[in-house]
Amino acid sequence: MPDSSLNPNLEQELTRFYASAAPEAQFVAGLRQQVLQAATQHDGRPRPLAARLPSLSKPAPAWSLASLAILLLIVLVLAAIGPQRVLAQVRDWLGFIPGFGFTTEGAEVNVLSQPVELARGGLSLRLENAVSDSQRVWIELRLSGLPDSQASPGGSLLLSDGEKLPSISGTGELTGGQQGRFTFVFPALPLGARSASLLIEGLAGVDYELPFTLRPLQPGEMIPAPQEPAAPLQSESRDGVRLVLDHVAVDSQKTVFQVSLRFDQPNAWVSGPWNVALSDESGRLYPLSDVTPSDMDVSQTRLYQTGPFNGNEQLVLKLASFPDVQGLPVMLDLAQDGPAFTFDPGTAPQVGQVWELNQSFSVAGFEVKVLRAGWTGGPGLAFEVKPGPAVTGVMFSADTPLLTGSTGGVPSSQGLLSAGVTFSAIPEGPFEVRLMRLYTTAQGPWSLVWQPPAAPAASITSATPTPAASLPPLPTPTLAADGSLLRQVQLLARQFDAPFQQGPGWAHVIKETLTDPRAGQTFPPPYIKTEEWYEIDPIGYVARQTHTDFAADGGLVQQSATVGNYSINLTTGDSGVNPAPPYRFSADLFSQDLAQAISTGAQVSSEESDCEAGHPCLVITLLEAFPDPVQNPGESVAVSGAGRRLWVDLTTGQQVQLQAFWLEAGGQERIQYTQRTLLVEKVAKPPLAILDLLMRVIVP
Repeated sequence: MPDSSLNPNLEQELTRFYASAAPEAQFVAGLRQQVLQAATQHDGRPRPLAARLPSLSKPAPAWSLASLAILLLIVLVLAAIGPQRVLAQVRDWLGFIPGFGFTTEGAEVNVLSQPVELARGGLSLRLENAVSDSQRVWIELRLSGLPDSQASPGGSLLLSDGEKLPSISGTGELTGGQQGRFTFVFPALPLGARSASLLIEGLAGVDYELPFTLRPLQPGEMIPAPQEPAAPLQSESRDGVRLVLDHVAVDSQKTVFQVSLRFDQPNAWVSGPWNVALSDESGRLYPLSDVTPSDMDVSQTRLYQTGPFNGNEQLVLKLASFPDVQGLPVMLDLAQDGPAFTFDPGTAPQVGQVWELNQSFSVAGFEVKVLRAGWTGGPGLAFEVKPGPAVTGVMFSADTPLLTGSTGGVPSSQGLLSAGVTFSAIPEGPFEVRLMRLYTTAQGPWSLVWQPPAAPAASITSATPTPAASLPPLPTPTLAADGSLLRQVQLLARQFDAPFQQGPGWAHVIKETLTDPRAGQTFPPPYIKTEEWYEIDPIGYVARQTHTDFAADGGLVQQSATVGNYSINLTTGDSGVNPAPPYRFSADLFSQDLAQAISTGAQVSSEESDCEAGHPCLVITLLEAFPDPVQNPGESVAVSGAGRRLWVDLTTGQQVQLQAFWLEAGGQERIQYTQRTLLVEKVAKPPLAILDLLMRVIVP
């Protein structure tokens, strides 16, 4: 007999459809439900595609032929409506779930039916969330009563047939008060399975089992993905790297999107931080919040949230890295496919012995030459490498069971690289040394043009620079006791700050910072000139500000802007809301450090000297001595302490210079950086370029 779940008035519905120019929403929704009902098993679960079609090798029963005839009518209707229009209405399986990320397209998605709690032996476990699709199972667990020495617990899934699925990945964080939040990712459950147990083994010496059940995802429990193009948007390939917009989800309040980096070279990964910036055609930057799930590999994929759009915008999505905004650090994992050479240490290698090698390699178009190797007291080998263009680091492995570790790619003098391997004992006889990893820099830029999907019209508001919500102002710090050095510094700072804290107006500050960079350090450079503008409101609080760093040649290093309590780095796209209350402008760089040094018992000393302007200066030195000397990686001299030094103009109260230094084990100071304040002035208005810069900031 025919399937009674189908609409008996289907023929009339079809006739009404053909009489209209476009399908009505009610008709499409009803048709979607009929399609899903016709393609379900008796237990209500959607059948896999192969099970929905009748077998061609066996005669079909009469009732199946009747259902197939009606289903054929439905297919014809879908063709008449057009696949693009109907797909946008019926495909609700792809979307974004907070914590989980984007679901797998076309998959059945199940979520936790209800939280599960278990308390035993002073520990409390609460399974709060779970999401399952055809690719993975994600679980969120809260723990309380954790011992202070407890490491992150391990978890596995126990299926009904006794099979145990180990976790693929997981993250954990302690939230204070012996509490923690942990997430686990497991392989997908067997088809149709909606129950399992989370097994936590060895937690404070006890095993815990939390059985749970799943149910189908309901409307409103995820942010749906609208119809997407057949192929994701992607940038041009530059140095074998592409920026790809994978997925988008939108509701009335927000737009969530996923971006990833794709590499032409297999086994390539990003080896440094990266981000994206989203702007409109005029260059105004939209606020982005990073909502990447904690267990996702951010070296390849990131998820962001921003506001809703009307669908007519032409946006530019741009890859941003720092400090080289056009360069992206990339690692090639060569594993066992890397080039190798045979190293013979001889019969009795000595510490300090050097072997000239001159081994040249070409990998994926990159050139590397191993010049020599030296025997260290580790025991181990330290290789000196001459890199080709764009090569920034290398790492080696050794084909011997005595290998204990590898160190990679530290830049050394004269443009060379150093890398090493260590052993549990000196290998006897020749062994193979293989290039395991190669670090490079890909050169951009990478960007793509994107027209975002429209949110419901009622939810879209004009994106204009508006002040953030007002908060109670930050109280003025209390002065220290009379006669103390801290009180003297605070009074001098207040003397200098007072004229700038009376609004309205703008405070303009220019500083320069000289740094002694370590080998391979990319930021900060040896010289930076910083220019800051602060808008002071009528009651004396900072309303807006900008910060710009320039290199020695005047080139832009980075730039940021703040409106209210919302800040965005205009170079990298990083943004966020600072929950701190409003504050008054201050050029005081030192009072908090001095107060902390006094409270922790650090060494504090002061003396009077002359400032560069000829005014008398108070020079204050803070020194924290280490219990034992510390050997920083890549440095030959150990340090026994760290210090800061401040010069204060006793005439004006201005803090004119700040310095940080290491105290070497021999008693010598090694300066890390010196920051000089070149100008602090108050003006009625800033340059027009500063106002234009602030207008680019779109406050959420």
